[in-house]
Amino acid sequence: MVGPSLFSRLASTLLHPLAPQDVLSLLDPVHSSRQLRGVVTSVTRETPGTATIAFRPGPGWRAHDAGQWARIGVDVDGVRQWRSYSLSAPAGADPEITVSDIGLVSGTLVRRTKPGDVLFLDVPEGDFTLPDEPRALLMLTAGSGLTPVMSMIRTLVPARADADVVLIHSSRTPEDALFREELAELADQFPGLRVVHRHTADEGRLDLSSPAELEDLCPDWRDRAAYACGPAEFLDDAEDLWRREAGEDLRIERFRADFAAGVAGAGGRVVFE
Repeated sequence: MVGPSLFSRLASTLLHPLAPQDVLSLLDPVHSSRQLRGVVTSVTRETPGTATIAFRPGPGWRAHDAGQWARIGVDVDGVRQWRSYSLSAPAGADPEITVSDIGLVSGTLVRRTKPGDVLFLDVPEGDFTLPDEPRALLMLTAGSGLTPVMSMIRTLVPARADADVVLIHSSRTPEDALFREELAELADQFPGLRVVHRHTADEGRLDLSSPAELEDLCPDWRDRAAYACGPAEFLDDAEDLWRREAGEDLRIERFRADFAAGVAGAGGRVVFE
C-alpha cells in the first residue's frame, strides 16, 4: 500500500510548476541552483596509474588561473567525498584534473569515471600561479606534482615568444612520466622550453642537499623565479637549498592529507600551501 506522504509528494511534483533552474537541471545535469556541477567530457589514460579527466563546468564556475586547484566531489557508495586536485588544463580552457590511482576517491575517479558522469565542484582557488611580470622560470616537480606546472607551461609557452622555462621533472621510470610526449612536442616547437627528465629508478633522486647537481642541470638557477611541487621530502630539500643559496625566490605547492576525525565519509582533504 502506498502511503499518503508518497501521494502528497507525487501530487506536488505533478501539480506545482517547476522553477526555471529545476527545469534546467532536468535537461542538463550541470545546471543546479544548489551545488556547482560539471559533466565529464573525456577520460584519457596518461600512464598505467593515472588518468586525465576533462569536464564541462556548469553556471557558477570561475575560470581558473594556470596553477590553481579546485575541490571535486564524487559519490562513493552513497557518500559524497571531496578531494582537492590541481587543474592541469591551460587557463581559458575547460578544466581538467590528472589523477593518480591512490586512495578511495582518486581510485574511483581513475577506474570508474566515464564521459557523461557528473562531478560536484567548488570554484578554483590557490596562488601557486605564474608571475605577473615576465621572468625566466625554473620548475622543479616530482610525480603528480607536475600537474599544476603543466597548466602553467601549457598557458605560458605557446603565448609568449620570450618565454624561458626550464622544467626538471622526477618520475620513477619513463613510463611513469606524466605528459612525456606532449612535453617533448612543446620543447621541439618552442625553443624557450627545456625539459629535463630524472628517472629515479635508474638515476636516483635529484640531490638537492647541495647546489652542485642543480647547477649542472640549470647553471643560472639562482637567477630564475622557481616553482616546486611534489612529495614533502622533495619540497623540504628544495626549501632548505633555496634558503641557504638563493634567498626566498621559490614558490611551493605542498600537498597534505588532512583527515576530519569522526566525520562519516569526510575522507581526506588535500590542502595546498
